[in-house]
Amino acid sequence: MKGALAGVKVVELGTYVAAPALGSMLGILGAQVVKVEPPEGDPTRKTTPWSWANYNWNKKSVALDLKSRDGSEAIRRLLREADVFVESLSPRAIRELGLGFAYVKKLNSRIIYCSIKGFASDSASSERVGFDTIAQAEGGLMHVAGGWGRPARVGNPCVDLTAANFGAIGILAAMLREPRKAAFVEVPLLDVVVYWNGYWLPYIDVNGKEPTDLGSSHPGFSPYGVFETSDGFVFLGVLTDAIWKKLVAKLGLPDRPEYGEARGRISSREEVNRIVQEKVGALTTKSLLAALGEDVPCARVSSLMDIYGDPELRDRGVLRKVDVGGRRASVALPPFLRTLVPMEDLGGPREVGADNGLAEGLKLVKKRISSRARSPSSVRPNR
Repeated sequence: MKGALAGVKVVELGTYVAAPALGSMLGILGAQVVKVEPPEGDPTRKTTPWSWANYNWNKKSVALDLKSRDGSEAIRRLLREADVFVESLSPRAIRELGLGFAYVKKLNSRIIYCSIKGFASDSASSERVGFDTIAQAEGGLMHVAGGWGRPARVGNPCVDLTAANFGAIGILAAMLREPRKAAFVEVPLLDVVVYWNGYWLPYIDVNGKEPTDLGSSHPGFSPYGVFETSDGFVFLGVLTDAIWKKLVAKLGLPDRPEYGEARGRISSREEVNRIVQEKVGALTTKSLLAALGEDVPCARVSSLMDIYGDPELRDRGVLRKVDVGGRRASVALPPFLRTLVPMEDLGGPREVGADNGLAEGLKLVKKRISSRARSPSSVRPNR
C-alpha cells in the first residue's frame, strides 16, 4: 500500500492497546509494520479478541521466542533495518531482553525509539506496573469522571489510545528533524491523564478548591448534564445566557429573572435541574431533539448497540467488517485516516507468524514454546 509513510519500517513489540494502536495507525499510513509476537501469539488474540481485531490492522506478524538465541538475533536484525521501534513492555522486561534505548541506538544510529509505559522513566514510580486504568486512577481521571463521591473508570481504553496518538506525533516530529539521529520518544500513561486534567488544575488556583462531584455536570455551566426523557437519556448543555433563553422558550420553562444569568443558575443548580427535568421527562428523546433543533446543544445518550448499528457510520466507512478468527467483526477506523487512505487498501489482522519470512535465514520458532521457556508474555507487561 502506498501512503505518506511508504518505505518506513516499524518494529512493534507490545500487547493490549497502546502499542498495537500506534503500530496500526503507522501501518494504515503506509509504513511496513512488523509486529513481533511470542510463538503462541499476542495474548489479546484470546483474552480480548475484539481489541485485537480493532488495533492490529496493516501489519506483518513475526513469531519469535525472544528469550532464545535465535529469537534474540532475529529481533536485532529487524531493528538494524528499522526506522522506528515501538515498545510497551515493562522496564524490567525490556532490560531482560536487552532492548533498551541505549543499546538499540548502538544497533541503529537513526532509530526512532517510542516507549509507552505506565510511568515516566525518571519518576519514582518508573518500575511499577502500569496500564490504562492505573493511570485513570492515579492521574485523577476517575475523580472527575465519577460523581457524588464515587470515582468511576471511563469504560474504554482512552488513555492507551491517547498515548498511541501522542506516540505517533512524537515519531512524526522526530522524522522531520534533519539530520536524522536516534531519538527517544517516551509516552507515560500517567502523564497523558495529567495533561488532560490540565483543563481543571487552574480551576484550583482561581477558586481555591477543586471541582467536585462532576459526573456529567460542569461547575461553569447550568443546566449541564444528563436528563431522563420518557424513553431514554439525553445530554443537555446550556453554555450561554442566550441559549438559556432559547431553552426557556422552546420548553416553556418558567422565565425567572434570577436565572437569566449563569451565576444565578449555577448557585441554584439543583432547582434549575429539577425544572428542566420536569419538562424533559414528559417528552420522548426524538421529540425533545426535534423541539430543540440546532438552537440548544442536546444529544441522545447512545448505547454501544446504537453505535454498532448506525447506518451512517457504516456508509462513511468509520465502521467496517473484517475477518477475525473465522467470523466477521466490526472495527472502527482512526478518524483522520479515513480521508487519507482508500478503503480497499486496508489489510486486516494477520495470523500468528504469517510473515516469519521477513527474518529469513534465521531459525525461527515455529511451534509453541515449552513450559520451561520464558517468553515476553510471561514477563509482566507495563501495559
